[in-house]
Amino acid sequence: MNTTAPKSQIDKEYWKKKYLHKWKEGNKRETIFKEFMKKQGYEVKEFGFETLSEAYNPDSPEEKGKPDFFIEENGQKVYFEVTGTSAPNIKPEDKIWLRPDKVDYVKRHKLRAYCVHILDSIPLIRFIDITNLTKYNVIHPTIRETKETYYEIDPSEYLTEDQFKEKLKQK
Repeated sequence: MNTTAPKSQIDKEYWKKKYLHKWKEGNKRETIFKEFMKKQGYEVKEFGFETLSEAYNPDSPEEKGKPDFFIEENGQKVYFEVTGTSAPNIKPEDKIWLRPDKVDYVKRHKLRAYCVHILDSIPLIRFIDITNLTKYNVIHPTIRETKETYYEIDPSEYLTEDQFKEKLKQK
């Protein structure tokens, strides 16, 4: 008996199930970001699939990689992908790993977008201009016994909070 399922029958919920225990951490970071932006005077609107959701949803987004939030600045939308880690060994000068579908979505739709990377243990918020991101390495780390693919972003691409705030005001 052949127990190898055809590709069409591969579990479409695999990644959701694998990271189900991490959703609350993600929600915490999303809330930190919303509060940060509120202090800057912005109204943050949800955009991505299951942003701020705590309930398991077996559905899938119509397109992978959609950013979590957007704001309106100078008459245009600016999008944000919120990510981060609670790992205590990560330092501010370490490289950030970003899923390729997040960058690809921004490039495909020609969005003005930023990655917001939050280090819970410090706390620290780092920003990356995804729209203009051109320097990264493709890496394939094994995480929880699964080979994954990420874009590894060098610290030279990070924006400080002040740089981010200034860039946000530009058209």
